[in-house]
Amino acid sequence: MALVLTDFSGNSNTLTNNAGITESVSLPFSTNNLSSADLESGSNQYFSASDSASLSFTGDFSLELWVNLESLPADGSFWGYVSRWQVGTNKTFSFKIGNTAGTYSLRLEVSADGSTSEVLSKNITTPSLSTWYHHAVTWTASTSTAEFYVGGSSQGTSVGAITSLFDTTIGMRIGVEETTGFFGVESVLNSTTI
Repeated sequence: MALVLTDFSGNSNTLTNNAGITESVSLPFSTNNLSSADLESGSNQYFSASDSASLSFTGDFSLELWVNLESLPADGSFWGYVSRWQVGTNKTFSFKIGNTAGTYSLRLEVSADGSTSEVLSKNITTPSLSTWYHHAVTWTASTSTAEFYVGGSSQGTSVGAITSLFDTTIGMRIGVEETTGFFGVESVLNSTTI
């Protein structure tokens, strides 16, 4: 089976496979009819979808994906899951996993003006390698509140001050935060929902 890059929402946001991501036989659940994507460390692999009206949300949203980490971020590193983010003046949001002095967290970084940003995060239990996890975040614009989930269980909320997102021209990226400096995730990804 080939990688499925089709947008099932009907919005025609079909993904582009950048740098030859390959299919994995590892699946998070046995009834899945889709394939998983194996992203390799240091390979600059990620998926992208062009900017579109359906991806240009500036208010409430939720992001979720199944991830099977093949390694963990080093101290001080944050690996991008899903983003519309580029250094400079094209920042909207970035959902990622990171490591600060051995403490792992899910992190959502948001920007209202494309240049400055604030970080909302929640610590999580250190992930085990070669284990499927469902990671998710919801963001409520009116209260600037992010709620983080692992396996469907809330890990808690983080509150900021930004109440609307900048509408960048950068498309959606999966498996990387940005393509300059490349902050990609070494993992197998499946069933990303935006």
